[in-house]
Amino acid sequence: TLDAWIRDTALCRYFEDTLSAEGVIDAERVVEKLAQAQGERSLDGLHQALHELAAFALLSAGSVLPREAERALSRAVSRRLSRLRGTAD
Repeated sequence: TLDAWIRDTALCRYFEDTLSAEGVIDAERVVEKLAQAQGERSLDGLHQALHELAAFALLSAGSVLPREAERALSRAVSRRLSRLRGTAD
């Protein structure tokens, strides 16, 4: 589901053909795509894309997780994305 969603969005710019069956993103492939991207704000675009990807993945997973597990996962993902943002600045 996540892979199909990526292909149908602008996120394919960063993540197309980078997602394994287990949902792991091939970071090296994403970096290659980022290097090919035109524009000075490509890191900002990647950060936004990661937020969108995480939000959709959480929405998809949330339907099969207990509510408390979904909340804990959401908090953990939010913390990780915030740390990523801090290193990009």
